[in-house]
Amino acid sequence: MHPPAASPPFNELLTGMLRSARVAPEYVQWLGSSLTILALVNAGMGLALVPRCASSVVFKNVVFRDIDLGEGVQSELHLIWRENNDNPAFAMLLEAIRTAVTEGWGA
Repeated sequence: MHPPAASPPFNELLTGMLRSARVAPEYVQWLGSSLTILALVNAGMGLALVPRCASSVVFKNVVFRDIDLGEGVQSELHLIWRENNDNPAFAMLLEAIRTAVTEGWGA
C-alpha cells in the first residue's frame, strides 16, 4: 500500500471503508510506487489495492479486479497547467480530457 502521507485523502477513504467493513489488514510494507507494488504481487508476495490506472501495466501473474465501492465513493483529480503553455500537444490533451469528463469516462 502507498504510505498514508503520500495521499492522505485516499488513505482516509480506504481505511475508513475497511474499518466500516470490519476488515483490519496487516500492512507489511508501505511503498511509494504502484509499479513496485505490482512487481511484488507478481512475485507472489500478497495482494494490493492500487488505483485503476495501474491496470495498464501488464504482469504475467497479476490479475486486476474492479471493486464496487458503492454510491458516492469517489476521489478528486485535479488538472493544472501553465497559463501560457504553447505545446501543440497540450491543446489536444486538454480537449480530450474535457470531452471525457463531459461524456463520461469510457463512454
